[in-house]
Amino acid sequence: MNDSALNEAGKERFKGHIEQLDAAAEEARNISHQMMPRALMDGGLVTALEEMLQKTLGAYALEYSFEHFGLEDDRFKPSVEVGLYRIAQEMVNNIIKHSGAKNVSMQLYQTKHHLILMIEDDGSGFEVNAVKQGEGIGMHNIFSRASAVNGEVNYERHALGNPGKYPDTDRRCANELVGRSVKKQ
Repeated sequence: MNDSALNEAGKERFKGHIEQLDAAAEEARNISHQMMPRALMDGGLVTALEEMLQKTLGAYALEYSFEHFGLEDDRFKPSVEVGLYRIAQEMVNNIIKHSGAKNVSMQLYQTKHHLILMIEDDGSGFEVNAVKQGEGIGMHNIFSRASAVNGEVNYERHALGNPGKYPDTDRRCANELVGRSVKKQ
């Protein structure tokens, strides 16, 4: 084979690889769109959170409340909506699996510069430092998703709670995510 034949063969192989990458990217995009809850796409964050709470906590007969302050019709960056939805979903699943809570409260509100999601429960709590150092993928996902939208996660305990733990069942704990620089579409 001469040099030009090798170059043509190399170009064709390279072109084939690019086409495969394009197809894989398109497939990944389609899968990610399928994973997004229909309520989030159609109705926005408030609608999707209401539906998620009803389906998940309602199935476990947990009492819950969801307060959202004037955000019913607001839409935010898709990455923020998906990130906050997935964080809320992970926190609710953690409450169901680990806390023994009977009551859950979720609040979503916006300040001048922040969109804030706060989730409280009356569960048994956990060792905050142990969870941060542990290998739990759920907690890692929460921190990762918050970071992806330039947010932060804060765990707070009631002053009367045990040191390093969330409060006892008669107190409430708060999980707060602050999404910074959130702009409406």
